[in-house]
This record gives sequence, C-alpha cells and structure tokens, in this order.
Amino acid sequence: MLWARHRGIRNPRCPDCPLSLVSLQQGAVATSGDYERYIEHNGRRYCHILNPHTGWPVSGLASATVIAEPCVVAGIASTVALLKGATAGLAWLRSLDVPFLLVTEMGTVITEQTVTEQTVTDTEQTPNMSSDFNQNGVRTA
Repeated sequence: MLWARHRGIRNPRCPDCPLSLVSLQQGAVATSGDYERYIEHNGRRYCHILNPHTGWPVSGLASATVIAEPCVVAGIASTVALLKGATAGLAWLRSLDVPFLLVTEMGTVITEQTVTEQTVTDTEQTPNMSSDFNQNGVRTA
C-alpha cells in the first residue's frame, strides 16, 4: 500500500491562503517565487531571482510549482520557469511533460496535470481575494 503525502501550495500574495493541495505517492514538489525574498520600491516588487541576461530580477510570474522526480529536478524546473517568464515558462514546462501550477504577477493561476498518479486540486480560494490585498497582491492592511 502506498501512502500519499499531502502538501499545500501557498498563494504568493496571501500567506495564510492555500491555493491548492498536492497529493503525492512518489516524486517531489518544489516552488520558486518572488514572495519570500524580495524588496518593494515605489510599488514594484524586486525578488532575489535574477535574470542572467539582464541582471535584473525576474518578472511575469509570482510563483511556479512543479512536481517531478527527483526533487532537484522539480526545484530546477520551477526556478527556470520563473527565469523564462510567464509565456516562455509556460511553454517550457509543457514541453517537459510535468505537472505544474503557475501564478502570474497579476494573480492568474495556470495549472496543468500530465501525470495521472499525482493530482493538483484547486481550493475555493483564489489569488488576491483577501480584503487585505490590493489588485496587485500587495498587502494594504
């Protein structure tokens, strides 16, 4: 009998709002995002992941969650997706044929599941629905 491990995926703009639940029987889940290590200046968020071509922080995605085996692959894929941005990151993850969940800087959730043993189930909460956050996901309260 295989035991499933359940892991919550955090809403990048609302720390106390789970975005989804991942149930794994094998493999690993990793998330990269702009919400743990960052600074805000003049209303703009600058995260710790830098684009090697420009030297500036990445933009386009607030978070990328990937399910893969082993964990190092999930971690690399989630970070590379952030480096590529929303459009190119989405296309690249689709080419890898791995389950993923992306959240754009504007709060759009993009999810794709391609492995039947691993499920990503959306909760009823969606990004930026908390009254303590403005339309860009910045805490106002």
